[in-house]
Amino acid sequence: MLLHLPPELIQLVLQHCSTPAFVEASFSCRALYEIASNCREPILHHLRQTPGLEPDFQLLTSKQLFRLLIQRAFQQLYGAQFHADCTTFKFDSHIIDVKASSFSKSDNTIIALTKRGHDTVSLFRVHEGNLRCITHLQPFRPQPGVVEVLRTTFDNANGVYVLQRFTPIVDGNGPGAGHPFVRQAFQTSPRGEIYLVRYPIQAPNDPIQVCNFPDHTEFEPLALAATQGDTFAISWQHVREENETEVVLYNAQAQSSSNDMPGVTGLFVHFFPALMI
Repeated sequence: MLLHLPPELIQLVLQHCSTPAFVEASFSCRALYEIASNCREPILHHLRQTPGLEPDFQLLTSKQLFRLLIQRAFQQLYGAQFHADCTTFKFDSHIIDVKASSFSKSDNTIIALTKRGHDTVSLFRVHEGNLRCITHLQPFRPQPGVVEVLRTTFDNANGVYVLQRFTPIVDGNGPGAGHPFVRQAFQTSPRGEIYLVRYPIQAPNDPIQVCNFPDHTEFEPLALAATQGDTFAISWQHVREENETEVVLYNAQAQSSSNDMPGVTGLFVHFFPALMI
């Protein structure tokens, strides 16, 4: 019945339907495929509704835009019919902090799970529907204090990045108060100090790497991503001006280990804005 309409009306129907329906209709017959793959405005409309980077669409032909839309639709499983067995794992009475947990990108059988209200990150391996604990990553504490795990992610070089908030609870004149990390913690706001800690998975005896972000004491981290070469990105949002957000790409270079804190390697971080929103 749809093919009985003029091509102009068919394009309007394709533009106002959902993206999964657009994709399904495009492959239902050759006539609709020819119309759908050449109607530029409906394709652009559905591209803007589909997650993904937005290149310069003006440089692409309608056919290229259509292929890009189909690629993104497949990634989102639009219109897919699938069935999966679901296994539920419970950790006593604890609740998993979904925002602070993550999957390994290089080995999707490894996951990092964080329990809400706990400061330890647990690494598990998924095998044949079961979870096997690999190790527990203990939090970094420059001195006694409270640690809150905010985000975790994996790089492509067997490293786990943990973004955490540390709030000291001892007097500034106590033991160890002269250490640079401790002094920095006391100089921050009552919200605590944000640290990024990298743990080596394959070499657990190697020192962890730690860095902080003195230029973003007035910001809250929203997201974390990492790749090999000590490169990672953090999305920040201002604590008072919620519309002030930015994504910063960092490249870290290791410094010599500190004698005051054995097993910890400080990171001297060079950064440049990747995206200002």
